Amino acid sequence: MRVLGIETATDICSVALAAEGTVVHEIAAGTPRAHAEMLMQQITGILERQGWGMTDLDGLAVSIGPGSFTGLRIGLAAAKGIAWARDIPLVAVPTLDALAFKTVNADLTRQGETLVTAVDSRKGEVYVQMYSLENGVAVPQGSVAISDPEEILSRLRGKQAVVTGPSMQLRSVLVGGGSAGIRVVEGAAASCTAGPVALLGEKRIEAGEAADRAMLEPLYVQQFQPKLRTRMV
Repeated sequence: MRVLGIETATDICSVALAAEGTVVHEIAAGTPRAHAEMLMQQITGILERQGWGMTDLDGLAVSIGPGSFTGLRIGLAAAKGIAWARDIPLVAVPTLDALAFKTVNADLTRQGETLVTAVDSRKGEVYVQMYSLENGVAVPQGSVAISDPEEILSRLRGKQAVVTGPSMQLRSVLVGGGSAGIRVVEGAAASCTAGPVALLGEKRIEAGEAADRAMLEPLYVQQFQPKLRTRMV
């Protein structure tokens, strides 16, 4: 099976191709507010480099959020357009699940730890998901929440935990102290990229978990409020 993965939930715009459980190619570029211009160029480029065409794709996987409202809409619009045009399955992969999958597959977790994935929201808050590790698999504990970083730290005190994701809000609190027993994943390993999205997408397509393309919407967690433009008079 050949799957295209799309990740646009953060400042990084990324696409990846997966086949038979392996990422065969991945592109990622950290250019804020340029997803609309970059995404289709990345998709065309990665297919050309791999020697594939749109007709070679068996399915698509898109990072569904939470994250940047604008980025999520751009990624989903592109994924829907290709899926409709090719009449192939489209699956939604929660952004924080993809981060957890990436962390476990990179052997950055230890048995008995709580795995925490986090992406910054607005107004100093953080989208967060916690997981237990069971036989090498990250199992979600509860649902995605939006929380104050200090509150997250208070929930982790006294636990063995590993924290990953591009949340600068949470990282600043952890660095500030009171985080004994908490490890923080650094650098590219903590970024949101399309490889894990494509791999999880392949698994979910094989399991028959394709989304309803017409009804699929981003996972905003908090209510989306469009910006209103004011007219000069």
